[in-house]
Amino acid sequence: MNQESSFISFNRASILERFPGNIVGDREAMFLAVAETTLSQPARDALEKSATTLGWNRGVTYLFADAPALLSKADLFEAIEGLDPFCVVIVGAALCGLACEAFSQDVPSGKHFRLFGRDACAFDDLDGLLLTDAGKKRAWETLRSLPHATS
Repeated sequence: MNQESSFISFNRASILERFPGNIVGDREAMFLAVAETTLSQPARDALEKSATTLGWNRGVTYLFADAPALLSKADLFEAIEGLDPFCVVIVGAALCGLACEAFSQDVPSGKHFRLFGRDACAFDDLDGLLLTDAGKKRAWETLRSLPHATS
C-alpha cells in the first residue's frame, strides 16, 4: 500500500485478505451485492445492469456468505463495514435473516432501507422475481430506489 492510500482503502484491503474466497467481482466497486451463494446469471445481469444504470460504473463487488466457509453474523457485519460500500443489495431469505441479526435491525425484502447509514435493498428470492415480467418490474423498481452515483 502506498502513502496515498486512504483509510477506507486500507479497511477494504484487510477485508479482501480476511475473506478472499467470499469476495468476487470488482473489488473496488462501491455497489455491493451480498448473497447466500453464487448467483444465477440472470441475477448477476440484473445487478450489473442496475449498477451501471445508476451510474456505479465500477461494477459490482459480490460477497458470498457460503464460500469457501459460511460467514457468521459477526463476519457478515465486519465484511460489509470493512468494504464500506455506498449501496448494498442483500439476496436470499436466509441472508436477510442473518443481516437482520448482524446489524440488529429490520431487513425488509422488496424495498429500500438504510443499513448502518448505507442505502440498501433486499430480496428473499431474486431469481424467482426474474422469472416473470411482473417480477422483473418489481425487482427493477426496488433496485432503482438506490441512489445514483452522482446524488
